[in-house]
Amino acid sequence: MSLLLHAVLLSTSQAAGIPADQLLSIRLLDPICSDRNSPADPVRAVVTKPVSLDGNVVVPNRALLTGWVRRAISVGMGLRRERALLDVEFDSLELPGGERFALKARVHDLDNARESVNKDGVILGTRVTATMQGTATSRLWHLPTLNPYPHPVLWIHKALFPYFPDPEIRLPRGTDLRVRLTMPPSLPSGGDRPDEMQRKPLPEHYTHLPPRVQTRDGKQADVMNMVIIGDREEVRRAFDAAGWSETRAYTTKSVLRGMRDVLKIGSDPNAPMSRMYWNGHSPELKFQKSLNTYAKRHHVRVWSADETHEGKTVWFAAATHDTGVKFAWKRMWFTHGTSPEVDLERQKIVDDLVFPGCVAGGELWDREFLPMRLKNSDGGAIVTDGAMAVLELKPCEHSRIGSEREMQELAKPDKTFVKRYLQRQLLVVRHDFLRSNVVYGIWDLTRYLVRSYSNHRLYARTYKKAPYNVTKARVAATIR
Repeated sequence: MSLLLHAVLLSTSQAAGIPADQLLSIRLLDPICSDRNSPADPVRAVVTKPVSLDGNVVVPNRALLTGWVRRAISVGMGLRRERALLDVEFDSLELPGGERFALKARVHDLDNARESVNKDGVILGTRVTATMQGTATSRLWHLPTLNPYPHPVLWIHKALFPYFPDPEIRLPRGTDLRVRLTMPPSLPSGGDRPDEMQRKPLPEHYTHLPPRVQTRDGKQADVMNMVIIGDREEVRRAFDAAGWSETRAYTTKSVLRGMRDVLKIGSDPNAPMSRMYWNGHSPELKFQKSLNTYAKRHHVRVWSADETHEGKTVWFAAATHDTGVKFAWKRMWFTHGTSPEVDLERQKIVDDLVFPGCVAGGELWDREFLPMRLKNSDGGAIVTDGAMAVLELKPCEHSRIGSEREMQELAKPDKTFVKRYLQRQLLVVRHDFLRSNVVYGIWDLTRYLVRSYSNHRLYARTYKKAPYNVTKARVAATIR
């Protein structure tokens, strides 16, 4: 095993310093909300993935970013606005040694969020009508006519249907996001020089183990792409410090709760996972990391290999990233769609476990027999370099930023039921008069079809037809 592991994405470098448009991965130390923050409120965050320049780490883990809230606009009762707005700018970087540097950075994207970020770096909240049922009742019923209320059934539905998202933007401590440098800092040269993680062939005594997990009906599914060495409680503590949560059991109650979250675009930090099997067994540990929508989450299933390394248990794990909810016609049920690039999810776990100092060392085990292109159980593409990241755990140096309780408390509405009901009705009426008509319906359908066609072509070109650029060339795990 290597000594101290730092998993980073090697960034594009220039001799003059970090280039403009460089992305920094950060984690919030302060919650920010559209309805609770005011302009000029301070915001702090820490870097979660080191940045390298000319082969040297210039922005290490836990460097402090400070900034301020430029604008925080609440929806209120929905009379003036239907979407919340949050504008944050970072203007200072402090290295662990105390050196401070001026910069300018704007939000680029939020991890696993229902909110969107526009080209100016402004976070836009979700509409209360952005749910599946809201879209259906605003399009299918109203499209043939110019009248926004053509059928009495819709009056009842819009008055009584209880599931709708909170339109306010509330980002708790521990939220992961990326910011784009608009004015990069002038950092000193030098620093620790990272080397790539040592790559080794898969040990002979593991070659008989299945490289993929299976669904209940025996279909090949996720790729086994992690090996974790540590005691059970050590694994639990490491994922907790990294900001991940254990999932609850897959039961009828938890499934119904998940359907509720889908309908209201909500989130459950302990939402269950579908049943998967590896080597004939269910996973012994399951972890996930989400924010405020059931559709998106990082998750990993973990199985014991029934052997030890220097007295510690060896665990095999399959990590994937859920990127949306889709309807599976063969099963006639809703399911998650996953990202094809599973190596990026492998890297996400490495980065998250390294950040709180839970990793003693690591390496990569290559599996030359595993094809770079595979198909998931639902027919979707999987691309991988075939390697497994091997991490040896140690007692974590830092604790978790934020908690499940903080996330749930921040998400609770602070309006009474009557005010929330009136807010929803005002926002729905506003939405219907603007969009529930044949003109907007045709324009929106055209936009949807164009976007779907473009995404389909991009997907086919990237994952099916064009030669695959091996992920290990794009995701460089390094040590120092």
